[in-house]
Amino acid sequence: YNIQGTHFNLIVSPRAGFPKLDSSQVSYSYTGGTIDFIFTIDTPNLNSLGQIYTENQAQIQGKTIINIDRHLVNDFFGTVNVVNKTSSSTSELVYQILTDLSIELDRDIATNLYGGIMAATNNFTSYSVTAQTFQTAADLLRMGALKKIQSRQPGMGMPRPVAPQPQPFSPRQFQSNGSLKEFEKMTPIEDIEDEPDDFEGSSTTAAPQDWLKPKIFKGKGLI
Repeated sequence: YNIQGTHFNLIVSPRAGFPKLDSSQVSYSYTGGTIDFIFTIDTPNLNSLGQIYTENQAQIQGKTIINIDRHLVNDFFGTVNVVNKTSSSTSELVYQILTDLSIELDRDIATNLYGGIMAATNNFTSYSVTAQTFQTAADLLRMGALKKIQSRQPGMGMPRPVAPQPQPFSPRQFQSNGSLKEFEKMTPIEDIEDEPDDFEGSSTTAAPQDWLKPKIFKGKGLI
């Protein structure tokens, strides 16, 4: 569109393959620029709106404000305050409002609300999650909500670290401390088990004849 003097020119470009707009089928109306009411969502106070509030205080002053929020610090600034500080998320709160108003939810609305609940509760792990939260999620899934929210993890898109798996033992593992040669010289346990036991009557080493006789210590010390 463009404005020429006091005339507002609206330019309509038809899509490819569609006929031009018939001016006889066009009607005009004007609603004015006044604000009827304002919805604030997930807003603890008006200052948290930033420039939207600071640059439009005159237009906002005295208007009907519907305050929908769950923050513990919400100061109930609205004309109508729909504030539930025990709700797990604003999305869950909005779902309850739409349900109470008997508004039919399509797949897109259900998906957005389900995604909002998952994001606000960190995939249903927040302390604020209750049985009602899971009931709301179940209702949204029945309405066709798509699970598109991913876990908020550092390095999104990177594979999760995998725990190291135990590796088979190898003599080469001793190379790091320089004891590979000592390991190679060790006698296998099978050979040790096959060796004769000297304490079970083996004749390999003969015991001294006086090994059962009392021994007397002799010395020239002071003891």
